[in-house]
Amino acid sequence: MNEVRVQRQFDERYVPVPEIGCWLWLHESQPARRTAWLLEHGAKPVSQLSTSCGSEGCVNPAHLRLR
Repeated sequence: MNEVRVQRQFDERYVPVPEIGCWLWLHESQPARRTAWLLEHGAKPVSQLSTSCGSEGCVNPAHLRLR
């Protein structure tokens, strides 16, 4: 799958919450976090991901942190 298609599909599956900066995923969040990290950093994460905001449903790459 090409990167543009993956990015488009990813963008269609979250709802941004501007007040808190989170992007709330509409489905299972763990694979989405890995995809968000990959799209942002160009590489798979080397460990589990968590969020700096504390929201389990957030997939905003700016909020993702390696555990």
